Amino acid sequence: MQWKAILSEVVLLLFAAAAAAIGSNLVRPESEKLAWIGSYSTPRSVRPGEIQGQSKSHGSTVTPAVSPLTKRLLAIAPAKDPGLLFLQISGDVVHKLHEAGAMFIDARRSADYETGHIAGARSIPVWEQGADAGVSALQAEGVLADQVIVLYCSGIRCDDSARLAEKLAFAGFFNVYVYAGGFPDWQFAGGPVRQGKNP
Repeated sequence: MQWKAILSEVVLLLFAAAAAAIGSNLVRPESEKLAWIGSYSTPRSVRPGEIQGQSKSHGSTVTPAVSPLTKRLLAIAPAKDPGLLFLQISGDVVHKLHEAGAMFIDARRSADYETGHIAGARSIPVWEQGADAGVSALQAEGVLADQVIVLYCSGIRCDDSARLAEKLAFAGFFNVYVYAGGFPDWQFAGGPVRQGKNP
């Protein structure tokens, strides 16, 4: 009978801990709230002939069309195993991808983004409440699943970009790269930087 008492105490403690965590998250300022695990729709891929506005059929074998931008970016980016959530890349490749027009996303907190970020980068702070909404917004905007996306945070010891890569992979994006050196490396290399809430 003693195991029943122990089991009921464990269940009660787990319930109390969960309630305390949820309550704590609800009273935090919006910028410090932890994101809940979200659900995403699967982003659409480019369909054959979509780029040229043509429809290909009549029994011929067709390979999916890829946008000219994606083709150009994939020629710059190192080959990535489709089974990997993301691939880490270095500063040289990152600068080439930036110049070619790749999508950049800053995974750091909003306050850090506003202080300074890579020019043109969007903000999806992975540890804040709006992270899942940010990923869903990409889908709502029609960002294709094969879009080349470069994520970054505060450098080698920061794992915010890896966490955001997981969310993007869960949402169906598969050409995701993580800039290992992050924003400090970008600044050191003299890359263009912006301040404020806008990319």
